[in-house]
Amino acid sequence: MRIFILQVMFYRSWPTDKEMRQAFDDTQRTFRMKYSNPYYWTGFVWVD
Repeated sequence: MRIFILQVMFYRSWPTDKEMRQAFDDTQRTFRMKYSNPYYWTGFVWVD
């Protein structure tokens, strides 16, 4: 269920004036504040 929350947060953030990478970074930062346990967010990385 947490992956769904992360994806929703990302796709809501991305359509703004941000670049995709910036939207991902902002989403990950916000997600880590809410779900601080690394179990929920360590599997997600940005690959260029």
